[in-house]
Amino acid sequence: MHTYISTAIDSVQYAKTQFLNTFVKEESIRKPLQDFVNAQALFARNMVNVGNDLFQAATTFDISKYLTPVKQ
Repeated sequence: MHTYISTAIDSVQYAKTQFLNTFVKEESIRKPLQDFVNAQALFARNMVNVGNDLFQAATTFDISKYLTPVKQ
């Protein structure tokens, strides 16, 4: 699943980059916009990694280590 999300992020970043290369001809304007697009992609990838880490932690959590048996 991580691969599919990464592919989607790459596809959106590629589309934004192509849009900038096609319609923004002035380099002094295009460069900051491209840096912003790259920052968006990096942020999205980091959020995917955080979500994946949280999912892994939640699915491997063993609550029985923290419960004490009740004596009757």
